[in-house]
Amino acid sequence: MKYKLGIVLDLHRGLGEKLIRDLKLVFSDSLDYELFYTDNMTSMDHCDLVLVMIKEKVLEILPYISQPEKILTIKRTLTYDSVARIKGLESSNVLVVNDKEETTLDLVITLHRLGLTHINWLPYYKDHNYDTSTALTANEAHLVPNGHEIIDIGFRPMDISTIIDIMHVLQMDSKDFYQGLMNYKEMNVPLDKSVLTRLEKSHEAMKLSDVLEGTNVKSGHVSYYEFKDIITESEAMHQMIEKAKKLSKHDINVLIIGESGTGKELIAQGIHQSSYRRKLPFVGVNVTAIPNNLLESELFGYVPGAFTGANKSGHKGLFEQCNGGTLFLDEIGDLPLELQGKLLRALEEKCIRPIGSNSLTKINVRIVAATNKDLRKEIQAGRFREDLYYRLKASVLMIPPLRDRQDDVSLLIRHFVGDHFTFDQEALNVLKSYDWKGNVRELKHACEYCKIMATGGLITMDDIPDDLMTDTSDPYFDQEKTYWVLDSIDRCSKLSASVGRKSILEDLNAEGHLLGEGELKTILKHLKTTGCIVQGRGRKGSVLTVKGKTVLSNYVQ
Repeated sequence: MKYKLGIVLDLHRGLGEKLIRDLKLVFSDSLDYELFYTDNMTSMDHCDLVLVMIKEKVLEILPYISQPEKILTIKRTLTYDSVARIKGLESSNVLVVNDKEETTLDLVITLHRLGLTHINWLPYYKDHNYDTSTALTANEAHLVPNGHEIIDIGFRPMDISTIIDIMHVLQMDSKDFYQGLMNYKEMNVPLDKSVLTRLEKSHEAMKLSDVLEGTNVKSGHVSYYEFKDIITESEAMHQMIEKAKKLSKHDINVLIIGESGTGKELIAQGIHQSSYRRKLPFVGVNVTAIPNNLLESELFGYVPGAFTGANKSGHKGLFEQCNGGTLFLDEIGDLPLELQGKLLRALEEKCIRPIGSNSLTKINVRIVAATNKDLRKEIQAGRFREDLYYRLKASVLMIPPLRDRQDDVSLLIRHFVGDHFTFDQEALNVLKSYDWKGNVRELKHACEYCKIMATGGLITMDDIPDDLMTDTSDPYFDQEKTYWVLDSIDRCSKLSASVGRKSILEDLNAEGHLLGEGELKTILKHLKTTGCIVQGRGRKGSVLTVKGKTVLSNYVQ
């Protein structure tokens, strides 16, 4: 029986044909293909796997597929020929044109990931003016503004990691496809060179999991990160990691508590990789990402004919899919109450009952759960079962937020921007003083933005995201009084007056603003910490930075 592969597209009929040709280079005629277009969608439940071009399209196609786990987002790269053409360009500003904002930014980020940073790539938006004479596009030459020399690299191919993901999800043995993979990698640049290295080191047709991971993975779900991949100089993080390493050696449930973006899944994968289960599946699921009416069937599965619209052959839930391995339940605090009882029974009895089944199915799964909520407060509010809480918290790991480990900020910035970029000191100070409420994830995205906006490899204040410039990093701080002080410093500076605390207090008093000296000291300290002012010695006193001026100009009373 052939697997049916669906591909969802917007407009380009030619793109679908190109993707199918690429897939046939590896799979030959082992797959059947069907193209779907967003302007005329139909049910895709008959497909074994559905490919979408960008993740933003997933929500649009959910009404047409009853099993969201069948959806896979395509990662795209460039051909070696395209890269060679781009490397031959002289350093300059080049417009990047694609059909949508999302695909344009994806292309820009891909260019950076492939090390093509001698060009200052400028994402094209219709309502902007650009001082450029050259434009790069991926088969969208008709969208390039007039007056530009066009470099058309054609349709972008799938990255080899997407082809590998297809094999994983469909549980295909690579013995018949190994040579196809090797041929494919000869034409297209891999986004992750380690994948290419592992392929080249394999001299015989093995199972795909052996080629890529050196393990006998029995499922399409794998973990890629180990504890050594965690970038930190924080003593608190090192202590937490050492505790996690000890816990990984014992088959015990773990509850990871940390704010959004701190890397809870990274820790969970590290635990799996350090455990005796490392050669077995790792399945990670965010319970908030699956609609409540589908969550039970995704976790526990169902038997044939369990409900209207169910797959005729039934469906194995995530517990069965990762049997023998580790199940990572992210945002466990948002699990619906009615499913918390069923999860508790699964943990206690080590059995599950698929929907519609009259019998129990034995499972051997280690649970690692994570949350950014205080589960004790959730228990008091009646939103979380106390018995499940104590069952999950056999051991607890607390991940400190990024703002509590300042040493890691500089380390992570350097890691995310790479060796091809440098910061001027003022821009670096803004990033180092920002509060990073979104933690490592927010910092990573900010660094990606800086790389896109930077000219010639130097990141300046002009390249910093606007929201970092206007945030004074404390939601409880008195914003109005902070504005008074910023305004006073600006006013005194323009008069060439001394901008010490005494002159600020006198100026504020003259403006009718009452502020105590102790309160002023606190505000000045806060503004210095957040990079809004610098404080010089002697008569010079406080001076607004570019960030301080931006905060002042954007303040709304």
